[in-house]
This record gives sequence, C-alpha cells and structure tokens, in this order.
Amino acid sequence: MTVKCRLGVDEMDSWDHLLSFIRVVSEEGGCSKFIIHARKAFLKGLNPKENRTIPPLKYDWVFNIKKLFPRLNIVINGGFSEIEKVQEVLAEDHPLTSANGLEGCMSGRLAMNTPWEVARIDREVFGDLEANTMTREE
Repeated sequence: MTVKCRLGVDEMDSWDHLLSFIRVVSEEGGCSKFIIHARKAFLKGLNPKENRTIPPLKYDWVFNIKKLFPRLNIVINGGFSEIEKVQEVLAEDHPLTSANGLEGCMSGRLAMNTPWEVARIDREVFGDLEANTMTREE
C-alpha cells in the first residue's frame, strides 16, 4: 500500500499534525511507502490549479520526515517540472537528501506537460546509457 498525501489541508497543516498522520498510518495502518507532496492543500478558496502553485513548497518537511522515519520509503513530490530538479533532489551529494536517503521523486507535471522529456529519465537519472532519447519532434 502507498499513501500519497500533502503536508496538510486547510487549518490542519502543522508539523505535529503531519508527524501524527505519518506515525498512525505507518504504525497502525501498516503503510511503509509515502509519496509526500511538499505543500499543503486549500480545499476552501483555491482551485486545483492554484493548489499546485500558491501554497509554498516545504521540501525540508519531507526531508525531516525521512530522518524521523528512516524505515519508511519516502518519495518527494511537488514542483519537479524539469529533469534537472529531479536529479538535484536525488543526487547523492545533495546536502539534504543524501543524508535522508529519499527513495524517489514524483514528477507528474513533467510527464504531463513535457512527455518527450520523460524519455531522458532512463539515461540521465538512472544512468542507462543505451536508452534511446527521442526529441520533441520525434
């Protein structure tokens, strides 16, 4: 089972609330994989498009969750619209992520908005030098 969540919703967006949520869902619910969108959601006042850009990203919250719950599989999400950003957050020498050991980075908008870029992921993120990278025109 995988849980995909935000840092919080409306007024339920404190650090303590997030910790409690992760703890309960992992310990009592048995979930070991979380895809955490690094911003809160506003159900009142913002539409879905605005919820992808207006609430500020808090990557440090996701990195700290991984530090506090090292046995959990944590994937970061939110704002990764370019392969270079994905590479940066997953880099072994990244000052925050290398110590935290994130298991992945979700980049849904990259795939939706620039699907031709997804072809580069095998080669540039996973190091598959034989992967055929097509251009946008191809």
